[in-house]
Amino acid sequence: MIPRRFSVSGGNRFPDCQRLVYRAPHCHALLADASRRIARLTGCAPLTPDGEAWWMQMRALPLPPCNPKEVQARLWNEFRIEVPCYDWEGTPLIRISIQAYNTPADIDRLLEGLQAVLRV
Repeated sequence: MIPRRFSVSGGNRFPDCQRLVYRAPHCHALLADASRRIARLTGCAPLTPDGEAWWMQMRALPLPPCNPKEVQARLWNEFRIEVPCYDWEGTPLIRISIQAYNTPADIDRLLEGLQAVLRV
């Protein structure tokens, strides 16, 4: 769900872009926490090291053996979580993207959905 302040249909209500730049460290920290929690849940080590040199607000993380398209569909259909899941060279991945409007509650909800869908 996109908050109204980000909606084009509501007119030009985009927040000042400069303010969003200052949210980048918050987004990175939230994604770092999500990455650790997803790795603990799945038992799969991240593909890249932690740190801004490798990723900032978006990161692909491995999933245990599964059908990634089914995981993506179930996360949407059952939890209304929209997140890309795909196969890369035989490894199922989930791509997490954290933006200025995401909160720790969004990560909690994603983890609940993943736990239910992956049955881990």
